[in-house]
Amino acid sequence: MTWANTHKSALVTMLSKTLDLSQTIVEKMVNRRTYSMKALTNTSSIVQEQQAIADLLYTQGVIKTKVNVQSAFLT
Repeated sequence: MTWANTHKSALVTMLSKTLDLSQTIVEKMVNRRTYSMKALTNTSSIVQEQQAIADLLYTQGVIKTKVNVQSAFLT
C-alpha cells in the first residue's frame, strides 16, 4: 500500500486502463484516498461506503454482477 500512496500518477494510469475510466475521474478517486491495510471490523460506515462504490460500479456497467458487500465481511 505504500507504493500506491507514493506513486499516485502511476496508480492513476494503471487503474484508468484497468477500469476503462478517464484519468480525470480516476485521479479524483485516487487523491481522495490514503491506501493502507489493517484489520477491518464489520462497522456500518465501512460497509455503507464500500456498498456505495460497488453499486456505482454495477450501475455504470464496470462490473456485471451486483455485489452484497455485507456478505464479504466475516462476523
